[in-house]
Formats: sequence, C-alpha cells, structure tokens
Amino acid sequence: MNNKTNLLLAIVLSTIIIAGWSYFFPAPKPPANPAPAVTTTTNNTTQTVEQKNVTIKPRDQALADSPRVLIDSPTLKGSINLRGLRFDDIVLKQYSDRVQGNTPVTILSPSNSPNGYVVDFGWLSHDDRITLPNSNSLWSANKKILKNGDNITLTHSSDGLIYRLLISLDDNYLFTIKQSTQNVGLSNQDFAFYGLIARFGAPPTSVGQVYEGAMVKLDKKLTQTSYGKIAKTPFQGDGKAGWFAFSDKYWLTAIIPSDVVAESTNGGASNNSEDKVIPNPDKKIVSRISYDKTASLGRGRYQVDYTMDYDMLSRRNSMEKTIYLFVGPKDTGIINDYARDKNIEKFDLTIDYGWLYLLTKPMAWLLHFLSSQFNSVGLAILGLTVVVRLLLFPFAQHSFKSMAMMRKLAPKVEDLKKRHKTSAEQSKAMMALYKKEGVNPLAGCLPMLIQIPVFFALYHVFNIAIEFRHAPFYGWISDLSAPDPLGLLTLFGLIPWQVPGLLNIINIGIWPIIMGVTLWLQQKFNPPASDPLQQKIFSYFPYVFTFMLGSSPAGLVIYWSWNNALSILQQYIINRRLGIQTYTPFRILTKSRKS
Repeated sequence: MNNKTNLLLAIVLSTIIIAGWSYFFPAPKPPANPAPAVTTTTNNTTQTVEQKNVTIKPRDQALADSPRVLIDSPTLKGSINLRGLRFDDIVLKQYSDRVQGNTPVTILSPSNSPNGYVVDFGWLSHDDRITLPNSNSLWSANKKILKNGDNITLTHSSDGLIYRLLISLDDNYLFTIKQSTQNVGLSNQDFAFYGLIARFGAPPTSVGQVYEGAMVKLDKKLTQTSYGKIAKTPFQGDGKAGWFAFSDKYWLTAIIPSDVVAESTNGGASNNSEDKVIPNPDKKIVSRISYDKTASLGRGRYQVDYTMDYDMLSRRNSMEKTIYLFVGPKDTGIINDYARDKNIEKFDLTIDYGWLYLLTKPMAWLLHFLSSQFNSVGLAILGLTVVVRLLLFPFAQHSFKSMAMMRKLAPKVEDLKKRHKTSAEQSKAMMALYKKEGVNPLAGCLPMLIQIPVFFALYHVFNIAIEFRHAPFYGWISDLSAPDPLGLLTLFGLIPWQVPGLLNIINIGIWPIIMGVTLWLQQKFNPPASDPLQQKIFSYFPYVFTFMLGSSPAGLVIYWSWNNALSILQQYIINRRLGIQTYTPFRILTKSRKS
C-alpha cells in the first residue's frame, strides 16, 4: 500500500470520526418561537384542558384543591382528580431526581401547578341538549385507593346517561381503563370517546440526538414532532388503530386505545331495528398534535389527542372502549414486554434507537439482559465488550495476524527502501513483497471500520438507556450516563472548583486518561506506518481521542478502555505465537520513558 493511499485512509477515517462526533454532540439550539396551533372542538365541548382564569400554585396546594382517589403500588404513587376526571398526579417511586437523591421523579402534575402535565378522558356528542362531563364535573368512586392488581370504578350521571371508568393497575406502569356510556332511558344518542395528553410550558429537553416530543402512531405510520417543531408543524391524521404519546429522554406518557368499540345489552334492549347499533368496520381514530400559545400565564399548551368515530347508542344499552395508559420509564425490558403482550405495534420505537436501529436495539436489549443477570450495569458493560469482541473475533484475528506479519516484515521493508530510490519503485517492491508473503496491508483497517458504527451505536445506547441513569460503577463513578467527575483541572476532585464551560474539553477525568493510555499502548503493538508524516498523524490519535471523549458518558469510556485492553492482549498473544519480538505493556512504558 503506497504512502498516498495510507494518508488518504487516515484522512477519511478522521473525517468519519469528527463528523460523527459533531452529529452526536450538537450545540444546543434555542427553543422555537411559539405559534398558534390547531385546537379540537365540537359543537358540544372543547377537547382541551381548560386554562382560563387560573392561578398557578405550588404542586401540593394544587393537589389539595380537589377530591382525589389515591394511587399506590410498588412502582407508582399519586392520585386521580375526581373534579374533571383527570390523571394529574403520578410519581415514580423507584427513580430519584438526582444521583443518591431521595426525591422521586414526578411525571404528571395538576394543570395549575408550575409543571402542569395531565391525561384526560372524555365524551363528545352532536346533541347540544346533553350535558357531557367536563372539567367541573364531580365524579364518585367506589374505593378510596387504587392498588396494583386491584380496580376502581368512577361514575358520573346526567340527563339519563351514566358515564363510567373502570380502572385497574398492573405491577409496573400500565393502567387498563374501560371507558363506557350507559343509556338508561333516552332515545338514540351519538357518542364518541376521546383522550388527550397535555403539558404546560416548554418542558426541559436534553442536548444530543435523543428524540423528545409528541408521537402518534396511526395504522402503519409513526409521526414524530419534537417540542421545538410542534408550534410550527401541527399534525392531524386518522387511522383505524394507533397510540399517542409524549416522549422525553427517559420518561413516557402514552395512551393506547383498543381498536374495537363494543356494545352490550343491559336490561333488555328493544327489538326495534331503529334502536340497534350497526357496527361500522371502517371506524377511524382522528388524532392531532398541537400547540396553543394562548394558554394561561403565557405558558402555552403542548397537546396530543385522539377522537374515536361516533357511534349511535340505543336505549338501555351501553358501549365501552378499553384503553391502556402508560406512565413510566422507558425501560427496554418493560417497553418490549408491553409491546409483545398487548400487541402494540411499533411501541418499542418510543425508545429512540436512532438511525443505527439494527445495532442499537440489540445492544440495548443485551445490556438490559446482562444488567439483570449481573445485578450491575458496570459489569454488564464489561460483559457486552466481551460479547462484541467474540462476534468480531474472526475479523479481528485475521486483521491482527496481518498487522503482526507486517511488523515481522518491517526489516525487509526498510531494506527495500534503501535499495529503491523513488516512491514508485518502493511501492511496487513493497506490494510484491506483501503479495509473496500473503499479507493484506488493508486488513489492519477492518476492525477500525467495523468499530466505528459499533462505537456510535453504543454512545446512543448510553444516552437513551435508563438502566445507565444514576447507575454506579466501582470507585468514584456514581453515574455511568454522566462524564467522569474527577477532572484534571480540579486535581481529580481535590480542588472544589466549578470549571467554566469553555474549559470542560481539557478537564478530562481519570477514565478518559486510562482510555488514552490504552490507545497509545495499542498503537505500540501495531506496525508503524512507512511514511514519517503518517506516523506523526497517527501518533496524535490517542491524545485527540482522550480529549474528544473526555466529556462522554463514563460507561462509554470504560467500554472503550476495556475494549482496548482486550485488543492489546489479543495482539500480544498473536505476536508471541508468530515469533515476533514484542514487549509487555509495562516494558513498552519503561522503554518509551527511557527513550
């Protein structure tokens, strides 16, 4: 391989790495200016969370303003607002708001609290004579508390109609809701069920390529609109089945209605054909993603909602819709289980696996599996590294053998350079030598090319996988999803100094330094480039990567360090078997220090 080809290869690989780095570490963008969005209205009611003349209160005071049914399970605590029938109080017991904190993460909050975030279910009708339940309607409950494995019934009656919600909760984060209407004496009436998720004020978003915003899945199509784009591009669509959600980096609120509206007979329906409901196989769900900047106190309202097709409800009959409500963490195992058990198509995509989906999803699943087996996310990282290396072993083995042979041929190459004066003659002679000895100079680049997508996929996993949030490792690492906290400019934690943001790139921690050392050692086991300029360029790589990855999640840096250590071991064993003079890492360090 001639010098120009080697240099070109080095430039291409560097460009790929730098471009990928810019993609995964974009500069934060300012929030988009809000603009008017579509609202959902009928001639009977407005399908929004009402926010007129509201005073924002502390969350505890807002919760105390209305009667409630309590929620208590091993994973969730909170309450359901009986004034207006609203899910507006959900707290995750098993997740804290900060590392080693004891304050649980709050998801849903009342609309008149600082971070309003609510889920609402209701009914629509074209008949203006009917008083439908609204935000001021008071509901009754047959129990005071909803526990996992139990159910509770909420009821409201008006104008000869009985509205019910039968709510149950599983052991994790899924509510099953049976929303029904019973006609106890009126003539035929048309009804439609609706549901919505609304949040007030711009929610905090994460820096990086992790999707956060509204998600609507209708039939086979999944529509995603980030918080920054909802105001500019409101969405409206329809389909026969789907689910609707707001997705944050680690948390998800989703409504999954079933695709069949069932009617049952209660008390004996009339035999008159006019009183019977004829099922419509072409029923559709209409869904919207919208933003309303006129909501109270200038906070604005982000909303995703759906409306079922209208059905005619006959006298003394009832119709019912089963709905699932998920409020919880985007845990890989839990999300996949619900997607499989409830047959929720594309529900796994609520976790943003990115454009490297075919790599990212299996890695996320494997890390989740290993974490459950080892009961340690840190050990799972080490285990994943071993698995990846085993999968790539045939490529790496062939590559390392080629590099070892090139190192063995280094004296002959030097001899060729002395005997041939021009670059063309040297390149021709070297290629003839490599062909004679059965060595492929490009083979050494194969593992690096394979590792690039693996590296980016792993970086994405560390950004999205909640298993790594606040997960500790041995020693000083208390959060594998955050950078190494012991920085160079704080003398590795000895000086309590808040490093300015501009200096963070050089405030690298201990693990990035370990990674840099392993990269440097790995270079020493590889054959040196034949061109002095190339040697100089490649010699800078360990230092560039050390500082470039210094602010990456600690888990990723640990993976890379462990991966380098295994590569060094593999190359050392191959060199020994081929009879190539090599040194242990300790000898390399001492030899370099003396020189």
